[in-house]
Amino acid sequence: NLGFVSLWTDITEQRRYETLIQQQNVLLEARVRERTAELLSAKTEIDDIAQALGRSEARLQMIIDSIPALVAYVDSHRVYQFANRGYAEWFGLSKDRIVGRSIVEVFGTEAYAQIREHLDTASRGEQVTYEYARKDEKGRAVYARSVVVPEIDASDQVVGFFVLSIDITQQKASEAALIQAQKMEAVGQLTG
Repeated sequence: NLGFVSLWTDITEQRRYETLIQQQNVLLEARVRERTAELLSAKTEIDDIAQALGRSEARLQMIIDSIPALVAYVDSHRVYQFANRGYAEWFGLSKDRIVGRSIVEVFGTEAYAQIREHLDTASRGEQVTYEYARKDEKGRAVYARSVVVPEIDASDQVVGFFVLSIDITQQKASEAALIQAQKMEAVGQLTG
């Protein structure tokens, strides 16, 4: 008599875990899709903001370059971090050739000697106004009036300077012509 042996294994618990794992995987995949969509939406929003900021910065740069004033920012080591087009052209340079250079490099030692004391005062946190003269690339004397406003951080340290300058060469020429005319008038009166 031959017989057979049969073994039975209850896999009900195993099937229940498999079903639970499948359900958890479906939920996890749905959460991943949802989170990915949120991140893509956030990235799109950030990209839109970045583009708007870029347009705003370009507009501001255009405005700063268009105003009839010389505008610059210098760090506490007296190295240019920004210059508008007018400022750069005043020194016969491009904006790219000013940024990263020191004031003494841009001004030259002779003109820098005229303003060094004023910059020392600004380094102590005081706003200063001064006039200076320098030779342009053609050797002519040019004049400017500058206001230097220190940038002071939260710990009262000067971290840089905002510079606003106005070309006063024409004004100086007019003043000299007026003085000359007054001298000529005085000579004419004495002669008369």
